[in-house]
Amino acid sequence: TERWAGWSWLFVIAGFLGLIGPAISDFVDRRKAVMTFSAAAMFSYLLLGGAMLSGMSWGLVLTTWVLVLITTDWLIFTFMAGIIEVSDPRIAATHMGFYQSLQAISSTTLMVLLGQLILNLTNDSYGTLYLLAAAGPLIGYLLFKEMQLADSSEKNLKESSAGALIIPPDVKADRPS
Repeated sequence: TERWAGWSWLFVIAGFLGLIGPAISDFVDRRKAVMTFSAAAMFSYLLLGGAMLSGMSWGLVLTTWVLVLITTDWLIFTFMAGIIEVSDPRIAATHMGFYQSLQAISSTTLMVLLGQLILNLTNDSYGTLYLLAAAGPLIGYLLFKEMQLADSSEKNLKESSAGALIIPPDVKADRPS
């Protein structure tokens, strides 16, 4: 137990490194960043599954696991930053919070059940589970490829950091003067 507790700091650092993704996407096109992070997450899942199935040393498996954590955090956090650009800010506190809670509960339940089924069918082969988990970022990549997001390059970053509230033109028309 002490050995594993000693390594837990590594996962905390990986979580904080996940915050780099949205920062990168502030300077480049957010859609391209999300697509790139989807591909990186898919690749890291395949790498982890391959490392586990091929019997590589625990150090290499742990390194690929940290890569999975970082790339999936980049993807998740950048996607969350992108939601702001495609949703109406007036409903963020109610509908999006409700949607996010339901989505988190249902997807976690579904993934745990599917994971258990896969582990039961493969005699607890976590390598196979991670190889199959690469389908999630692949589906995300295909969906993000079709998304239309506003240009989130440096122009938007400068406007938002200067304290200006960015409101789409159709929302401005609805506000009383």
